[in-house]
Amino acid sequence: MTDAQGVPPIVPGPTPPGSQKKGCLKAAGIGCGALVLIGILFVVGVMIFFNRNKEGMTRGGEEGAQFGSTTDEAGCVAEARKRAAGVSGIKEGMILGTFTRVCLEYSQSTPGFCTGVPAPTSIGETKVWHNKVCANDATCPGVMSVVQPYCAAGAPKRLQRTGAPPAATGPQSPVPDSGTF
Repeated sequence: MTDAQGVPPIVPGPTPPGSQKKGCLKAAGIGCGALVLIGILFVVGVMIFFNRNKEGMTRGGEEGAQFGSTTDEAGCVAEARKRAAGVSGIKEGMILGTFTRVCLEYSQSTPGFCTGVPAPTSIGETKVWHNKVCANDATCPGVMSVVQPYCAAGAPKRLQRTGAPPAATGPQSPVPDSGTF
């Protein structure tokens, strides 16, 4: 074949083997690198957030321990639900979560407190439970999301009301209170 001037057309030759794979591997490498960079930035951001807010988290834990030592588990949840009404952001929500968890750990047991509480991983059951327990209170599910892992862990207690550490169960000794989480 030739064109009107008698010049044969230029036909590209076959693509060398592996040349298309190199382009795909290069694009995949760039994509993976970008994902790793995003992950690193996320972790650094979380570390900065916690570092800047550790005082509030510590204060929430101290208040939870103090309040919990004077009440039972139901009292901790009632107080947390009252406090939740004033929460307006992530920082305040995390402080409230710390208060609630520590309060529960220092409180007296309420008979049947964990009965019917679904595992934190049971999303469908959690939604039904929140609807039942919280009714129309929009702040309640945040408080109850702290109750779920507490109950799933067997409602652990840090100190008895006497101030003595709890008796060791099994081969492990009690974990000393670090003052945080």
